[in-house]
Amino acid sequence: MGYYDGTNKVVELVNAKDLTLKDVDTVTLESESGKFGGSIYINTKDAGNTVLENVTLSAWVSAGTVTEGNVTVKNLTIDFTDNAYAGYYSDTYGYAWNPGVSGSNVNVESMTIKVDDKTNLPQQIAKDVRDNTTIELASDITLDEGLYFVGEDDNPVENLTINGNGHTITASDTFHTNSYGQNNLVKFDKVENAVLENVTLETNELAKHVLDVYDTTLTIENVTLDHTTAQSGAPLIVNQSDVTLKGDVEFVTGANSWYAVNVDARDQEASLNVDDNAVVTFGGDTTKLPVFVSNSTGTSTVTGLEDLGNGVYGEVAATIGENKYSSVQLAVDAAKDGETVVVASGRHEEEVKILNKAIKLVGEEGAELFGVVAVNTTDEELEGLTIENIHFYGASNLVSLDTNASTIYLQGKYKDVVIKDNELILEETLGNAPYTVAITTGAGINGMLVENNVIKNYTISGYHNPVWANTDETSSTNISYVGNTFENILSGVYFGGVDNVTVTGNTFIKSNGVRFQYGSTIADLSENAFVSYPDDTTYGRYAVRFYDGGVEGEADLSDNYWGVEDIQTVITNEDTDFDYTLDTYYVSADMTDKNTDTDVFELDSLEVELQEGAKLTVKATAKDHDGNPVPITWTSKDESVATVKDGVITAVKEGETVIVADANGVTREIKVTVTKAGGNVPTDPDTDTEDKPTETPNTSDMSLLGCYGMMAVLSLAILVVLNKKRALSK
Repeated sequence: MGYYDGTNKVVELVNAKDLTLKDVDTVTLESESGKFGGSIYINTKDAGNTVLENVTLSAWVSAGTVTEGNVTVKNLTIDFTDNAYAGYYSDTYGYAWNPGVSGSNVNVESMTIKVDDKTNLPQQIAKDVRDNTTIELASDITLDEGLYFVGEDDNPVENLTINGNGHTITASDTFHTNSYGQNNLVKFDKVENAVLENVTLETNELAKHVLDVYDTTLTIENVTLDHTTAQSGAPLIVNQSDVTLKGDVEFVTGANSWYAVNVDARDQEASLNVDDNAVVTFGGDTTKLPVFVSNSTGTSTVTGLEDLGNGVYGEVAATIGENKYSSVQLAVDAAKDGETVVVASGRHEEEVKILNKAIKLVGEEGAELFGVVAVNTTDEELEGLTIENIHFYGASNLVSLDTNASTIYLQGKYKDVVIKDNELILEETLGNAPYTVAITTGAGINGMLVENNVIKNYTISGYHNPVWANTDETSSTNISYVGNTFENILSGVYFGGVDNVTVTGNTFIKSNGVRFQYGSTIADLSENAFVSYPDDTTYGRYAVRFYDGGVEGEADLSDNYWGVEDIQTVITNEDTDFDYTLDTYYVSADMTDKNTDTDVFELDSLEVELQEGAKLTVKATAKDHDGNPVPITWTSKDESVATVKDGVITAVKEGETVIVADANGVTREIKVTVTKAGGNVPTDPDTDTEDKPTETPNTSDMSLLGCYGMMAVLSLAILVVLNKKRALSK
């Protein structure tokens, strides 16, 4: 078995002193339940000057019998992971085999204890913890009672570090009140220079505070305190303590949280200090205050966070005038109808709910939100709701008509809604609902402008007034989509029973377009560029789609660009009783040329120079989309300098002007420079306009030629008459 049967010791000092054990790694025994044995016993009354330095073992050091001399511990490591003694309990002795160093004549200069989930952390580690100890987690830990590190008024614990190594400490399903009569998850009480780092602490409904700090100096670095499901309290309580936050620190509040952090002086000073390089996040329930300071009988201070007034500290997430708020939701809750809530730049992990009011939600440059839900449960029509200049990155079904996850969702009666200059770009990891929708409205919308937004990566870009889900509501009216860009949309903007729809000036890239159902009416559907369609054809491939009974009246689909597809393949009409017109359409994505306009327009000159009096013919070619000639209209912007007719430019006087050639609305310009006459005047080979001497005509020769010509004409006329008479007599 090793050493000798039944032993749990690797070194024992008996009736001796002045032991130096240095640079030693001990080897322990193994069993089915884990490592065992390997402890060091200083089993003598007088240890003299005994030193343990750079020693690693997997048990403990016992020096309880030492009454004279001293035991010094330097850089001692106790690896208590996977240990058969972890969690050991007997009815006689209770929890035994505490890893660490026992004894009063012991000086611990530095010691590290490594533990895992087999260890009873509160009883075997925290109880009687020594100064200058670092506790390292080798796994996640589940606690049945609070982990409390408690010193004495005149003898506090000093230099205690808890390093989670990225692991989590959670409350178990059997979490209960401990021997101190409390049910907080972790507590530091009378500890000087404590450090809590690289760990997540998470409570449940059986626990109260996540971390309670009392009469302690503590540094918190790279820590998450999750209070989501706690019964009450806060993620962090700072009572009569000095707490410093470093690295990434996150506070997560829940429905029962008081706030994220409470700083309370009680009988002496208390402080919360945020390091200059710290990144502090307040997540969870955004209606909870971030840091609340109570000054009952002492003085509490907060540094590194902005003073938001009324004892509240945190980062400014939104403002209403001069008033500052730690979350967008708190600002929205405080806003009155018509007021403007300005969302601060930066990402706010919030889904904001606007209840029974019409406010303006406007973002600073770089403002980001998860989503917005506006709900009107009153019979009053709320007017003027505006959402502007915000980057939205998520979608949820906090409020939804079915399984859709929406980024901007409106329910109830609203008038003149404006959604403009936003980016609704669904991040891939957040698009996990059956259907994700950028903008959703039910019935009861009376006027809505969706303008100049970028909408990307959704299943559906817009979903409006599905009457099948609102049978008791009236339809929506006057919904307009103007100047938006849609990209990577599997199913386009849907209008179900919406009167007076306008869709104009939008661009669809790798996106399906617009669809109509339940007798919608169209006011304008033009000037849209349906550039390309989704690679994923799960929802079909279309620019415009009409369901049976989708639109009342005839739809005019003229003046759009239909992409590289055959137009008939991207207009889907499932209504046999419905017709649409398509007289003209653009033939290029830049929306410059239509099918009946000029597709080819070439000039042989774009810049010419003429002397006064000279003429020049500009050769021009203009053809429509089918290759047919297109007539060209010529105009001069300054006819005092040069005139033009049928492509012939005439220089009038010295100066500059522009000649415009127009082929059914497509124009080209020619810059004309006219110089003073002098020397040889340029000759146009296509005209008889060269200034040259002319001879005086010979009138006698001309008269004789005229007589011969007249006789020939008369003879031909006589022959024609005779031939006609012969034909009639047959």
